[in-house]
Amino acid sequence: MTTERTTRASQRQRLSALTLYRPLPRAAGIGIGLALVTVISLVDWLTPDTTQLSVLYVGAITIAAWAGPVFSGYAVAAASTIAMFAVATLAHSQPTETLLTNGLVATVVFAATAVAVTTMRRSIDDGRHDALIDPLTETLNRRGFDTVAERERIRAGREGQALTLAYFDLDSFKQVNDAFGHKVGDTVLNEFATTISTAVRGTDILARVGGDEFVLLLPNTDARQALVVVDRIRNRLRESVKVGNASVTASVGVATYRFPPESIDALVFGADDLMYEAKQRGGDSVVGQVVIGSARPWEDVDASDDARFSLTRSA
Repeated sequence: MTTERTTRASQRQRLSALTLYRPLPRAAGIGIGLALVTVISLVDWLTPDTTQLSVLYVGAITIAAWAGPVFSGYAVAAASTIAMFAVATLAHSQPTETLLTNGLVATVVFAATAVAVTTMRRSIDDGRHDALIDPLTETLNRRGFDTVAERERIRAGREGQALTLAYFDLDSFKQVNDAFGHKVGDTVLNEFATTISTAVRGTDILARVGGDEFVLLLPNTDARQALVVVDRIRNRLRESVKVGNASVTASVGVATYRFPPESIDALVFGADDLMYEAKQRGGDSVVGQVVIGSARPWEDVDASDDARFSLTRSA
C-alpha cells in the first residue's frame, strides 16, 4: 500500500509541475514577493505621509500567492503588515489611533488578498489536475499520460536512455462485465491498478487509456528489466485479482526503445500493436520488441534492426 501511494503521489507531483505554466521555480515566488515588499517599504519611507502605497503591497501579496508555495501569500501578507506598520511608526509618526486603525484595515485587506488568491490558484490547479486523472482508478488518463510522458520522452532522447512502454489489456473483461455486472468490473479495474502500482517504482508512469487498457511507462529501463517488472505484475495479478474462482489475466505488449520515437502516439502505437499480437495468442502472454532504430515512426522501423521476445504462461 505504501508503494502504491508513493507511485501515485509521484505522478501527481509531476502533474503539478506541468499543469500550470510557471517560468520560475515555486521558491522564487516568495522571494519576489518579499523583495517587492522591501522595495515598496523603502519607497513608502521616502514619500510623504499622504501618499498611499497599500495597493502596491496587495500586488506583492498577489504575486507571491500565485507563483510561490502555498504559504507564500500569507507570509508576504504578514511581512507587508509589519513593513507598513514600521514605516508608519518610524517615518511618518502617525497618531496611535490612526496607526491602529490603518494597521487593522491593512491586516484584513492583506489577509483577504492572500486567502482569495491562494484559493483561486488551488481551484485552478485542482481543476486541471482532475482533468488529467481517471476518476475510477485514480491513475492518469490518456491526456495526463501524454502530458507527463512527453517530458520523459524528451529526457530519454537528451540523456540517451532506454525507454520502455508496457501496454496491458485485461483478458475477457467484457465477459466479466456481462456475467457479474459493471460494479464487479470496476472493482477488477481498481484492483488491477493497485496491483501495478505496488509492483513498480515511484518514477514509473501508470495510466488508464481505455476501458480495460492500461499503459506503464518505464523510464531508463531496458527490455530485460522491463520483462522482470511485467512478469512480476502478471504473477501478482493472477494471485490477487480474482472473479469468482478464476484469476484475472492480461495480454501485454512491451516496446523498448533504444532511442525514443518522435511522438507519444508512436510510443503507444508500438506497444499497442504488440499487445494485440499477445491477445491473438490466446491471452495471458507477453510479446515484446526492442526497437534499435533512431526516433522514427513505428511502421518505418526496419524489422531486421529489432529484437523480439515473448513470454506465455497458461492460466
